[in-house]
Amino acid sequence: MPRALAIRHIPPASARGRRAAGVVAAGRRALLAGAALLLLAAGAPAARADASLRYVDSGQWTFNQDCVLRGDTLFTTLAYGVQAWNVADPAAPVLLGDFYTEGQKAYSLDEEGGLLAVTTNYGRLYLLDAADPADLSLHVMLTGLGSNPDVALRRDGATHWCYTAGNAGQDLQVRDVTDPAAPAGRGTLSLAGQGISIAATGDTLLVLAKGYGLHAVDVSDPDAPVLLDSEPLSGVLANVTAAGGLAAAAAGSDGFHILDVSDPADPVPLALVSPTVNASHQDLSVKEVAFGDAGLFAVADDAGPLLYDLADPAAPVLAGYDPLLDEPGGAFYYTFSDGCVLGGRLAAGHWNGTQCGVELFDVSTSPDLSSLGRTEGFDYVRFADADGAMVYGCTGHMGIFAHELVGDSSLVRRGNFPFNANWGVDAVGDTVYAVSTFEGLAIVDFSDAANPVELGRLSGMSARSVRVQGGVACVAAYGDGLWTVDVSDPTAPVLLDAEAFGISPEVLGVAVAGDLAATAERDGGMNLWDIGDPSDILHLASHSTAGRALDVELHGAIAYLVVENIGVEILDVADPEAPVLLATLAVPALDCFVAGGLLHLALGGQGVASYALLDPANPTLLGQYDTTHSAWAVCAAGRRVFAADYGALAALTLEGPTAVGPVAAAASARLEAWPNPFNPRVSIRLAVADGGPGRLAVFDVAGRRLRTLHAGPATGGVLETTWDGRDEAGRDLASGVYFARWSGERGEAACRLVLVR
Repeated sequence: MPRALAIRHIPPASARGRRAAGVVAAGRRALLAGAALLLLAAGAPAARADASLRYVDSGQWTFNQDCVLRGDTLFTTLAYGVQAWNVADPAAPVLLGDFYTEGQKAYSLDEEGGLLAVTTNYGRLYLLDAADPADLSLHVMLTGLGSNPDVALRRDGATHWCYTAGNAGQDLQVRDVTDPAAPAGRGTLSLAGQGISIAATGDTLLVLAKGYGLHAVDVSDPDAPVLLDSEPLSGVLANVTAAGGLAAAAAGSDGFHILDVSDPADPVPLALVSPTVNASHQDLSVKEVAFGDAGLFAVADDAGPLLYDLADPAAPVLAGYDPLLDEPGGAFYYTFSDGCVLGGRLAAGHWNGTQCGVELFDVSTSPDLSSLGRTEGFDYVRFADADGAMVYGCTGHMGIFAHELVGDSSLVRRGNFPFNANWGVDAVGDTVYAVSTFEGLAIVDFSDAANPVELGRLSGMSARSVRVQGGVACVAAYGDGLWTVDVSDPTAPVLLDAEAFGISPEVLGVAVAGDLAATAERDGGMNLWDIGDPSDILHLASHSTAGRALDVELHGAIAYLVVENIGVEILDVADPEAPVLLATLAVPALDCFVAGGLLHLALGGQGVASYALLDPANPTLLGQYDTTHSAWAVCAAGRRVFAADYGALAALTLEGPTAVGPVAAAASARLEAWPNPFNPRVSIRLAVADGGPGRLAVFDVAGRRLRTLHAGPATGGVLETTWDGRDEAGRDLASGVYFARWSGERGEAACRLVLVR
């Protein structure tokens, strides 16, 4: 019987722990030490030889910042770049194309006559050809605009002007972009505060400056902009808009300002409005203001767009809003970013607490400002795992998204499995094992990746990480230690054992190698476990750390332990009763992944790094890539490296020679078996890209290898063989569940075999 509640706290010196360690240690010491000797015997590390990580593509972009409507085309910036959407049917927007801003967060944008200008958080300006929104192409990239600059395009006859305002030595910059491939810098003007928003009205620019207020600038002479006047404004300023001699400025929790700018040399404040709709929506924070045909629209957190009648601009009157705000419980829109109005539609970047996107509202029939639909955005991406060309990105609330890396340039979304509070996955062929702090363990069939199907689930655990080996899932159960689950029948997972060490075992990561498991525990360092009998987990040893242990990987006789604010501790675990600290790699790691003789690290704000493990105790840096947001987790398949970057799922490739010799290119291996169930003979077919050597073997649910069916190359990429239900010694095996597994240079694959006698 599985001991679902048998959580035992075993001290390090427990007689049972020592005896168990002694029984398993001898064989494991020889195995692990042998693995270490094989790794070290290969010779001294080779030169780095210009290996590098290169960006390939990304998906699951998050965090909308700015947007602009042009007819039925919506352009919007997100953390990773700019997207173009067809919103002819706002209830079902279609993504047309995107452009990656090369590791910087896209911030502001404007479009004029097929020219798209995009700025980034570190002051780049991209001028893009947007004549075909499905094929956004680069004219030129410029630097030196200052942090988070706003951008505005203006046409004056045949001349196109580009204005930028940011936090730089020259806050306002004027460029002639009539030839967008060769823009000409013109005048500059230093302004008080940090420029965050620009509105053009004739030859006058209204520049909103964070920490100051509103500047009026004459740009009739583009080589010598002239400051006309400045007006201090209160609040957390966000954007400025102008029309018909009036200007409005969003001021966060202070609401919004109305100014008379009919004489641009002397802006005059008229009103400061703190929006209130009803008892549930009062003193709202305004993130965006935009003039439309019906009046002024103020986009407020929680309430969405509000329409104000400006018949008397000194006393704006609330004239329209989403009627859902008056329903019992009311609408709750959470938070908005920048937006725009075109005709009868308003678009605003929106985060609803679960996903981001651009919300589209009908503003043609005021006072009913109802939502029409939204573009698809994603919750933050915090974990990923890959098998062959398939990669699975985990989100906080939206579940698992499957992507396929097609060729060398496209990460194509295939399907989604909803799963709340999803912290980790382990992909084994087409089967994905997912864990959640709310929903426990779910086993999902992604063989039809566009339509994933849940096979089974085990609730009752707050889970953070999972590793599957030979029909057994080892789960890092956040508050309960290490759990082993029989997943040989994925439709009915069964808890085998649950063990914990310490008073409050907050387990974040788990790694498995043969009979040895390691757990990384938030305040408890690393624990080592014997899982040779998964129904009877035995604690072997502990290793304490000065910081919080975040993740762990096993590689032969070496454990790589990620420790917060310390780095990666490298430990010798050849004797699992007595782990020995060998070295510390001082990097700001948050997560690690080991495969194919390589160590990959997620380094938060420093992106991703890959190391060669020819000498496992002295990793050699091969390449590093600074991803756009903050890399939380990393995984790899061959030379493909995937980063869960909070702002997106990023696909990278490791190029150039490595210190461990050739690393297999990403390839998809697949095993098929028929008939299945079988008695007593089953046909097994392997398909693996580019062939290459490997081993095809049969294992039981405990992970013991019973029979090797093939060892050597899969000539031509295809291997066909049979298994007669017998072990290596020729003995008939009992009815039950077994696994065929291929492990080779060009990928790994597994399939479940059911023997019925």
